Amino acid sequence: MRLELSMLRCGICASWALALCGCGGAEPASGASASEVGSNLPQGPASAGAGNAAVGGVAGGNGTMGSGAGGGSASASGNQGEIDGFNLGTYMPAPALTPEQMMAMCQPNLTGLVRDFKGKNEPGGHPDFEAFSGGSASKGIVQPMLGADHKPVYASMGAFVDPQNGPQTTTQANFDQWYRDTPGVNMTTEFTIQLMPSNVPGVLTFDDPAFFPIDGMLFGNTPGQQHNFG
Repeated sequence: MRLELSMLRCGICASWALALCGCGGAEPASGASASEVGSNLPQGPASAGAGNAAVGGVAGGNGTMGSGAGGGSASASGNQGEIDGFNLGTYMPAPALTPEQMMAMCQPNLTGLVRDFKGKNEPGGHPDFEAFSGGSASKGIVQPMLGADHKPVYASMGAFVDPQNGPQTTTQANFDQWYRDTPGVNMTTEFTIQLMPSNVPGVLTFDDPAFFPIDGMLFGNTPGQQHNFG
């Protein structure tokens, strides 16, 4: 099984939405855009009537909101404003949130590709899987830089033999299949992990001592085993 991280996704963040409407999160600085409110959170759809417009500053209670794709223009002067004749009411600044509070409210998700292979000992299995072993990480299988297709580049002319662990691969063609969808050789699905606040300020982690994300899926569990080791 190979886990290939491909994108970072962040779900709806309550603190970001609250900061936009002035009832939660940090007060935006003058000229801040929607993606800059609070901490640097991913920009998503703005609130109704604003489209993806940037939110202006609220220095001294004054600010402007750009016109949106679906909802007319908006403006604020003093502590009040209106949108197409609707009174916004009095601006109520909210207390700033700490980075830890922001992380607790907005938990980013990492979505990657899990690519499943059959072992060498199975019919139609891949010669590189369930074939080799080692007591430590094998370094030097790939070149330092990714290729033009953003995939690892095989560094050997033939089989890679680690000085400590012995053989670890067979050929470049077989290795390239590790990171590429190949009908009849591997199967792929997306899998999302949710990062959680850690004991270290500003650090999000994922910790699962029994990480078997594709048990019973794709090619199925490894024969004779309770998990899909891929």
